[in-house]
Order: sequence, then structure tokens, then C-alpha cells
Amino acid sequence: MSSGPRVLLDTLAAVFLVVALGVVSVFDRIGPGTSPNPHPGPIPGGEVVRPPLVRMAVIKGSFDDMGKLLETLGPGYRFEEVAEKTLLDPAISTRFDAVFLTCDDHSKAPPDLPLGPAIREFVTKGGTLYASDLRFDDLKVAFPEFIDANSVTQGVKQESLKAAVSDLGLRDVLGADLPLHFDLDGWRPAAFGGPGVTVYLKGSVPTTAGVTIDAPLMVKFNCGKGSVLFTSFHNTKQNSADEAKLLKFLVLSTVTAGAESGLVESLEKGGFTRVASSLIEADPGKPSKTRMFDHKTPGKHVFSLGFEPRGAKLKLVVHGPDGYSREKEGSSTFSLDVPDAAKGEWTYTATAEKVPYENFPFTLGVGAETPRDQRAISAAAPVVPQPSQVGVGGNSVKFRVISTATATGMGAVDKPMRIAVTKPHYDDMGKLLEALGTGYRFEVIDLDDIRNPRTLERYDILFLTCDVWPGSWSVGRSQTTTNRDGVVRGGINLDYVKQAGEALRRFVSDGGTLYASDLRYDFVITAFPERLSWQIDRKALDDFLAAQKSWIKELAPMAKVGTVEETLREAGLSKTLVANLPALAALIERADLADVRPPNPLSNPRATFHQLIDLGFPATEADIDAMVQALTKRAEAIRTNSHTKRTKKALEKAQRLLPGLKQRVEELRSKIRPERGGSGTKQALTAMVVDPGLREQIGETIALDFNANDWIPANFNCTDQTVLLKGEYEATIGGKKEAPLLVRFKEGKGNVIFTSFHNEAQNSKQEEMLLRYLVFTTVTAKTEEEAAVTMRSGGYFPAGRSLQSHSSGQPSLTRSYVPKKPGALRFALTFSGQGAAMKFTLTAPNGQKFEQETGGTLIVEATGSPPGEWHYTVTAVRVPYENFPYSVNVSEGGP
Repeated sequence: MSSGPRVLLDTLAAVFLVVALGVVSVFDRIGPGTSPNPHPGPIPGGEVVRPPLVRMAVIKGSFDDMGKLLETLGPGYRFEEVAEKTLLDPAISTRFDAVFLTCDDHSKAPPDLPLGPAIREFVTKGGTLYASDLRFDDLKVAFPEFIDANSVTQGVKQESLKAAVSDLGLRDVLGADLPLHFDLDGWRPAAFGGPGVTVYLKGSVPTTAGVTIDAPLMVKFNCGKGSVLFTSFHNTKQNSADEAKLLKFLVLSTVTAGAESGLVESLEKGGFTRVASSLIEADPGKPSKTRMFDHKTPGKHVFSLGFEPRGAKLKLVVHGPDGYSREKEGSSTFSLDVPDAAKGEWTYTATAEKVPYENFPFTLGVGAETPRDQRAISAAAPVVPQPSQVGVGGNSVKFRVISTATATGMGAVDKPMRIAVTKPHYDDMGKLLEALGTGYRFEVIDLDDIRNPRTLERYDILFLTCDVWPGSWSVGRSQTTTNRDGVVRGGINLDYVKQAGEALRRFVSDGGTLYASDLRYDFVITAFPERLSWQIDRKALDDFLAAQKSWIKELAPMAKVGTVEETLREAGLSKTLVANLPALAALIERADLADVRPPNPLSNPRATFHQLIDLGFPATEADIDAMVQALTKRAEAIRTNSHTKRTKKALEKAQRLLPGLKQRVEELRSKIRPERGGSGTKQALTAMVVDPGLREQIGETIALDFNANDWIPANFNCTDQTVLLKGEYEATIGGKKEAPLLVRFKEGKGNVIFTSFHNEAQNSKQEEMLLRYLVFTTVTAKTEEEAAVTMRSGGYFPAGRSLQSHSSGQPSLTRSYVPKKPGALRFALTFSGQGAAMKFTLTAPNGQKFEQETGGTLIVEATGSPPGEWHYTVTAVRVPYENFPYSVNVSEGGP
């Protein structure tokens, strides 16, 4: 993804890690049989210094080749190239001292590899980890406490990004800045911060979201017994002279990390601040290094040498402008205090009198006494910014931020969206997602994948776009055509259907968001059978029942029986069956389960009833027993009474009428066509926009074109759904019907969005806006539902909604709201963290303002408001990607 200076940092990172472990860690691990150091000899404590040998693993990435770099460093840097899954097995990963997790396309990584916990365990037990660029997401999971939410974003392609050198020691080597080149969009800044994080480089980063932020580009931090180095750039083919210097600096810095940390901590405890630092190595023939320091004001100073106790012996000599001179020797880190250093230029020289190996590194630095007022500030508790409340025209309104588990506040960092899309047929949602930008990356999956719950665990959102059941799921050869071109009906492997339904139900219940359209109604109902809504032509059924009653009256005039629906209503069935009793009765009639023609009433009824249950009637075995018993009794009463003696005239009449009546019954029976969800004919219709947020986007109505027969409305048997679109349509079973066309409902921890409308080859401008809205609704569904619990508590009710997305050049959006009645209000700014930062400004009718920046959902309650118009403004301070969605919901009421 980069070239030029970018090489340097990944390269140097590599060596940085290698040498760090090679020199610091491995010395104590090599056995007596190892070849001696060129300058062997005992050191204090009897330690034996041995050459750097480190056990290294390289996980090869797509954008850089760290292994190639290590090979150029010589035989001391041998490595083993391994697969990512190696990290999942501690028995294998602990064989290595350093792991190079080089840059790779995270969207293509096997999603079932839980690298986060594995690499955290590796580091905390003492390993050193190098990672770059797109590996940020793995580190974010592994080390969440080090994440700087303000810097989590994606950078755009940059020919030359000027990086500021923020580390004192690195500035001594490279100067104040360094040009970096990023040749692809989507690269990741080093978004880590807080105590213990060393920032080497930082810069002004133009992001894919259209805003520019200041962010780290290279950092180092410790976790447990180990260390982590992350760079935004990685190894490329050429390294400049500056890059070579940077590489060497990182290697030496890693080797001295322990001594350096101890020295800085000692200075801070003693009341000193580091004001100068140089990281150097003792070269053969050049054992001495001298540095200059311009002391601006008289005062106490400390000159220090930091290095590992590995058998070295160093001497520090200090000379002042007033003739002051002092020296000190040591075999590990030591300091030389100057109680009253004179103003002017000081020189300090470090001489390596004995070193255990070539290029032995050490830190040469100066500390100045920290002013007392600055010590007090640094020791004070951090200041937490409070929301501003500016009163204009009287402070009658009281604002309160409601703290809930879902109001995540500043610093919330959610994982990036993991989106799956089924292969396109009637619509191509993937094409739309691609048009929305890099923040909507997705994987295409098969329907067979849906049968596996573990596969669905990889994703947060599933777009189940319109299609029929797979041909590979069919059983038997008998097929019938339908009104829809290219669609046939036939037997389906019910085991596959059941597996898919169970997996989808688990996916949603565990917190996933499911988007489904049109023919995917069957999938939704398979997962949630209690929501099945059967549609039936009531007139056709009533005509059939009237004809059936006439036939039964002539067949068995003394039989006191009702229709199948009436019989089942008295059978004591469960509520879920009674809710769809007309459709169930119609299916029983069509299946001839209530056939009263002697001598074969109810042929194998239990098997057929089980087939009806598979169609979506959640009946129990007790229900089946009750239905079989009731209908058997009914059929037996009709059959028995058909043999009742009657007059010759009555019998002749019956024999004359029965064939015609029976024919009429069969004709009308064929017109009884219960449908799961119903279906519509090919047509254009005008839908009413019910949802306030969608109405704000596309208007009061929208023209929809259904260009194929047998499309399925959003008919579900539930009272908790939110209807976004509804309309009147020509039903396949005849007549006009009104039904929802777009709905959303909650299941467990997740959400289901179903639409009769889907993406076609050509869409009007309004339809494109609708499709975008559907995607944004899908993305924000989970966080909105979580916030809704708080928004509805305490007697509040939903009153308004606005769903928007950030676009480059439009960071702010203002809307107004006029309450329907006087009283308290709640406003919820809802979005899914992901490192975004939004500023929410709320202006009351009297001019009072509330303003706060947040990194996640923010819920604000306003009481004591005068009547009038409210205004709220959402400003995208920072967003992780283009078209980042967020919503504002309003609730009214309260005590």
C-alpha cells in the first residue's frame, strides 16, 4: 500500500522487534553449547552474555514482505513463515519470541480466526508483536484499553504526507519531520493512546469520511510482559537514507526499552522532565559519543545513561560552560546529578569502555527539574468536559444526560460492521453497498452457509436478497409452474429448511440484523413461525363453505355438524393455531383431510397434519391429536347419517342433487388458495410513507414498480412491528388488499427488516433514496432498538425520527421539531461507535442550548420547556467512513 519512507518504518519495525528480543530476551535462554560472544566475559551476578538469537515467525501479508527484509539482515534473523492459525495454539505460538503480523486485507481474512485473544495472550506472556496497517482491527480487539477512539478512521491515498517526529530520540536521528507515501485508500492510522503508549510519528490524516484529523502513525506500547509495535505503513522495495536511520533507531529503541522505561519513571518520581534524548550505539573504533545541550536557565539537571546490565561498562563525562566537570562509570543505567547547573552550553560524552557485542545500544539524555506548578497540574485528576448549557431569555429548561448501558458516550469503540450478502438474483444489494463506499465492505455467501449457525456468527448484518429456494434443496421430480417467470414449485428438503430457520433465528436472537426481501418471506417465517400471517380470499372460502353445507345437507340431513373451521374452533387448539384458523381450515379442505365421502374419511391424517405444520403452523402434538379427533368425529357423523332412512321422494331428490352439489364443491375448493403472507400481481402502485424518518427523506408517498407476479407483501402476525411503508395492491387471489410493504421488528437482541421492494436494474431517484435508507436502517437498527428501551421508559412515547448519513462536505445537519403537546422531551442521537465522534447541539424555543460531543449513543432529556419549535444540529466531528449513518429520535411525555 505504500512506498518510499513507508518502507522504512515497517522494515525498522521488523528489526526493532527482532533485535529487541534477540539482545534482551534471548541472552538468558541460550544454553552453554552456544558459540561464545566475540568479547566473552562474566558480568555482575554471573550472567553470561551470548549473541542475539531470536525465534521469529512471519505471517505473510498481501502488501509487504517482512520475511524478505529479515533475510537481508543476516543469519541472526532466521524466521519461520507460518499461517495465522498458528497463533491460536499457545503450544505452537510460544515457540516464538517475535511474531510479524504483516499487512493483509482484513476483509479477506478467515472470519472464524479469533486472533484478538490469541495475540493478547502471546504478548502478555512476553512475546513481541509487530503489526501494520490493516492489522489494526486485530489489535483493536486484542488491546481495547490502548485504543484512541478519536483516531480510529481510514486514510486516503497520499503522495506525500508530512509526518511530525514526536519522539525526542527519533528527532535526534531524523529531524523534525519525515515525508511518507500512502498509495492506496483505506490505510489505518496508529490509533493507540493513553499512559504507556509511545508515539514516534504523527500527522494530519485526510480520511475517507471527508474530514482531516491529527493521528499517530507509529506507536509502541507494553502489555503484560511483552511489547507491541504498530505502524500505519509497511515494507516496500526501496529505503531512503532517512529510512535506514529510522530502521536502526527502532531496533536500538526496542533493545533498550526496559532500561529506558525505568529511567523515565525514575526521573518523573524525582521531579524531573526529560528535555533531551539520544539513542546511540557504540561502534568498533568509535567508542565515544558526544552531545550538546543548551541550558536556558540555571537550575538542577540530571544527565543519564540508560542501558541493559549485559556486561557493558560505560563512562559519562559532563562539562559545563562555567568550567564544571564531572564523570561517572557504571555497568547498568545510572545518572549524574548537577544541583545547580549554570546557564549556557553543556557537553556530555558517553564512552563504551567495554561492551558485550558490537552496536551495543544505550540512551544518553538530560532531565530538567519540573516546575512545581506543572507538577500540581500533572498530579491533578483529569478534567472531564461537561455539556454546555447557554441560557438565553431565561433558564427555564433543564437538560439532563440519561446514563444507560446503551448510551455509550465518549470513547465508545465498536467493531467495524461485518456484512454478508447472499448471491444476487432478482436484486443486487451488494452493488448498492459498493456504491456507498469502503465502510460497507461485505462478503457474498451461499444459502448453504445460512444453514450453519457458526458461519452466521461471523457477521453482524445479513442481507438475504430476493430469490427462490436453491435447486440443490429440492426433492422429487414433480414441479409445477407459477405466475412468476422462472419460478416453479416442488418438494423441498425440509431438514435443510429447518436448519436454515434455526440458524437465522439464532443469528437474530443473539443480536444480528436480518434484512430480507420479497420471496425471502418463507425464510423469515421458517425462522419465526409464530409471526406467520396467512392470506386468504374470504369470499371464495365463504362460497365454498356455503356449497359444502348444501351438499352435506343433502348427503346427511340429520347430521348436526358445522364447517371445518367451526369444528376446529371448538376443539381447544392453541392460540397460535386459532389466530390463523381460516387459513388452516382452508388448507385442510384443499388437502381433503375432511373428505366425508364414504368409505375413506381421513386417510392417514397425522402425516398430512405434520406437513401442514411444516408450512408454518406451530402446532403441538396435542393440537394434532385434537384436530384428528374432532375431524374424525365430524366425518363419522356425516358418514353415519348419510345412511339414515328417508322417504323415497327425499332419497330420489338427494340422488338427483348430490352430483351437481359435489361438483360445485370441488370447483370452489380449487379456488381456495391460502398464501403464506399473500402475493400480488405484476403492477405499479403508490405506497404511503408511514415512518416519520423515511417521510423526511422521500416524502409522503412513493411510486413502486413490481415488475413480476407473486411478489410478497410484508404481512406478519405481530403487533410489535414498525410499519415504514404500506399500500393497496391487486392480490393474486383476487381483489384489492391493503398491506404493509416495509416493516421492522425486534427479535431477542436483534432485528428483522423485511421489504416487498428490492433493488432492480433501474431505480428512480426516489427509489434509490429508499434503498439507501434501507441500508442505513439496517446498520443502525441494533443501536436504535437499544436506545428505544430508555426512550420509552417513564411514560414517554416515540414522536419523531430522522435517519441521516454523513457525506464529505456536509459535516453538519440541522432539523427542527415542534412538540405535539407541552411537556418533557427526550432526544436520542444514535450511531454505532466505530471511533466516530458527533457533536449534538440542541436549542430550545427560548434559545437555551445544550451541546456535547459523544463517541456513541447520547440521550438527552429536556424538562420545563416553553411551547414552540426546537432545533437540533448534528455535526460529524469524525467518522470512520463515507456515508456513516446516524439517527435522531424524539420521545414526548414523561411524568
